[in-house]
Amino acid sequence: MVNDVRAARGGFALGGWLGVATGEAVGRLFKFPLSARLPAVTRLTLHEEDRQLIHYQTAEGALGQVDSGKAEQTTLTEFFKLNLNDERGADGMHARRLYYKGIPAYFWWDKPNKKWMPQKRREATVGRIFSISYLAGERFYLRTLLLHRRGVTSFEDLKKVNGVLHTTFRDVCNSLGLLIDDFLYDSTLKEASFAMSAFRLTQMFALMCVHTPPGDPMALFQGNYKAMTDDSMRLDMAKRDSRQLSSAERKVICLFRLEKILTDLRGSLEECNMKICRSQREAMRSIRLERDGFEPEALVNKRLEESIQMFNAKQHDFFNHQGRFHSTRWRVPLHNSLPSLGLNRVWRYAHSNCMFN
Repeated sequence: MVNDVRAARGGFALGGWLGVATGEAVGRLFKFPLSARLPAVTRLTLHEEDRQLIHYQTAEGALGQVDSGKAEQTTLTEFFKLNLNDERGADGMHARRLYYKGIPAYFWWDKPNKKWMPQKRREATVGRIFSISYLAGERFYLRTLLLHRRGVTSFEDLKKVNGVLHTTFRDVCNSLGLLIDDFLYDSTLKEASFAMSAFRLTQMFALMCVHTPPGDPMALFQGNYKAMTDDSMRLDMAKRDSRQLSSAERKVICLFRLEKILTDLRGSLEECNMKICRSQREAMRSIRLERDGFEPEALVNKRLEESIQMFNAKQHDFFNHQGRFHSTRWRVPLHNSLPSLGLNRVWRYAHSNCMFN
């Protein structure tokens, strides 16, 4: 055992301490810095408007940052302020001539005061915006814009292109041509339509939208929705003389299929930048109700009104005034303060709270 300890000590000395000089050993004991990172790297924050992170140790510290306004100050928001005032950094460099990642070479970040301060001379400092997956949504496109645009003064200014204010950062990237061209996607879908069924083609389009988002998915959809619904061109595909579906109806059918597939992939039409109008949303809801065994709300209302017209006097009286009804399935509350609950009110309550929600 003793020999093992001596052998271990000898090996440790040969492999460890014999390679450390006296000065370095003293430096390690006193915890002096023995090395430096060159070039220095400054981490640049990336966040959407009013979504910055706040670091604090106590609740009082968080409130203090909010009261002082420091909670809103980040390297990104202060970058906007530099451009707004066109501050000058080292060598007289104007801030508006710099990209976000190039700011640390001419300005240094005053961490306690959360401000960019001008360097006395240019330093070999690297600004690092951490990479973000395209699955992060708007933050991915925000990072892309900050790497390609200079002189922006706010998040709103970042969304402007030639005086036109866009809604999302993705739209701005499309307007500037920073995203990939959808030509290859379109060619792939058109070629696949010769061999794939309509449903399989819709699945392929959904996979494109989730895993490799195209630049303009809605334009890609508009150019290929007919191929994705070539199995639903008529109202009843079993009958040759059945009515041909219009383009608008085929779009709704394709969107309904696409939404179901995207849900299975843990996505949605909105997340894939597929913007649909209200009428299309209502039509998709009607298809869903019909598929689940429910009649469309408008049809139920129409049939009810037609039935009321055929009531006799006693039926009208019973329906509107004397009926007292309780359905466990509909969970209609019965209050002691209401001695008589008309069937009309019961049906309206069940219709609005149970049947179609």
